[in-house]
Amino acid sequence: MAGQGENNSKWENALNEGLLWACIASFASMVIFLLLLVLSETCGIEIFILSCLFYPAKIIPEYLIARQILCNENVFGFFLIGISAPWMVIGLILGMVRGYFFKPSAMSERDGCLKASFYVVLAVLAGVALIFIY
Repeated sequence: MAGQGENNSKWENALNEGLLWACIASFASMVIFLLLLVLSETCGIEIFILSCLFYPAKIIPEYLIARQILCNENVFGFFLIGISAPWMVIGLILGMVRGYFFKPSAMSERDGCLKASFYVVLAVLAGVALIFIY
């Protein structure tokens, strides 16, 4: 019976850590994208990192525009679907792996951080769902 409680605790830690990392990755991806975009425009040269790291930001909106799900003027939808959501999923997976195999971080043990990260992830998912519905 003690092993089952420990296993549930591991999955709970994994979920908590995954939500926290998803929130951080979602916000950080937008900030890094905008920084690299500004650097690319000010330097006048194409930055290879920008095209590699944010490859989904190029192909996902183009596909959705071709399918008439997303329009060219929907910048918020571009940021949400092309940049924030893919990196949020990557952050969720990496955070869950870290939370399952290692000791949870201090931020994932705080109730306020967990609630905030849950609501941010929920808001991003709701935004993506609303774009696909309407």
